[in-house]
Amino acid sequence: MQCERPINPYQVLYFNPSIHSVRFAKMAEKYHNFRELSILQKVARLTGYDLIESSRLNWRQRDKWRSNKFKIGYFVYYLVPPGSVKLRGDEYEE
Repeated sequence: MQCERPINPYQVLYFNPSIHSVRFAKMAEKYHNFRELSILQKVARLTGYDLIESSRLNWRQRDKWRSNKFKIGYFVYYLVPPGSVKLRGDEYEE
């Protein structure tokens, strides 16, 4: 998950109106994706569910929890009840 807070692109546009439109669009995309992810993390904390990236689940688990799927940008996250999923790669973690 992302750890660095992106710069607010609207403040950059205000102070530098000659910014290139493609660069502004990319900055805005990162900013909004970060905000959506932080909201989803708050939802997971309030509901008691675990927020898991789709790359950590196998296809059967993804199919089982498809109703709790959230797409943010290019990434897909699932809200699953705690302890209900054995994650792929856990046997390799120490």
